[in-house]
Amino acid sequence: MKIVIMSIGALLCLTLSGCCGGEHADLVVVNNSGRDVCSIVLEYNGSTETVQAADGSVLLKPGQTYGLELEEGEVLVTLQDRAQRTIGQGRVTRQEGERLFLTFDGVSEGDLSVEERPHEPSSDQDVEEPEDSSAAENQEAVSELDFFYQNPVTQPYEDIRTLGENYDKWQAQMDMCFVIGAMVHNDYLYYEFMEHCQNKEDAFIRVVQGGTEEIVIDDILYDSGAGKIYLVHDATRENPVAEADERITFHEFDGIVEYRYDGNLYWIAFNGEIDDIDFNRDEVFVITLIS
Repeated sequence: MKIVIMSIGALLCLTLSGCCGGEHADLVVVNNSGRDVCSIVLEYNGSTETVQAADGSVLLKPGQTYGLELEEGEVLVTLQDRAQRTIGQGRVTRQEGERLFLTFDGVSEGDLSVEERPHEPSSDQDVEEPEDSSAAENQEAVSELDFFYQNPVTQPYEDIRTLGENYDKWQAQMDMCFVIGAMVHNDYLYYEFMEHCQNKEDAFIRVVQGGTEEIVIDDILYDSGAGKIYLVHDATRENPVAEADERITFHEFDGIVEYRYDGNLYWIAFNGEIDDIDFNRDEVFVITLIS
């Protein structure tokens, strides 16, 4: 098996409008999903070639493209995540005078769509990928979520975007989440998290709350280096009809505290001064009612 290790310099040509491989690329892999691709495996008849970054980092981020030169004949292209699990796969045959575009959208059971275009690149112009305005518009949000779930502190927990649609409070309890409902489970995680925040130590907690059928999930990260609270809010299971991309949101706050308001005690994340909090403004995110 041949392994091609790409240097950091080679990775610099990964952009939204271009690809590595330049004018000689026979195949352009387009990542229109919300997932990172860490390696590309090319399986020919009798040989295998693996392309990955030298430092083990992400090879192809959401919204990026990657160009490859192909050998003659048919090839099975497999995209893998950081754990070397297959996340996308497609079979192509090199066509003389044609450039193949293989698009990964993160759905369709991992199948990659193939498009052929005339092979007419110029020597001083990047190869353009198929236009996808939605990928460009969502790139910032996707990057924030990728940043969040690639943090070592959040690594023990599964990315909220890949949790099954039937994920429930019982499973959350087994997964060591702080569960709030008719009963409270794993509440010690809350006290540990708040203690770490007070001591300015990195910390993470997953909060799952709601009824037997509909739940809301909040992933909360305290980054001691930035002095910020990062929060991912998932209400897709509260409103199954809603589009997932519209309901998983990323937020950044200055702090997190217990706060008494109008006779009730709340757990909130906030921006600004703690003495000037207005619950009717976006600067306050109410995580839960304590009492």
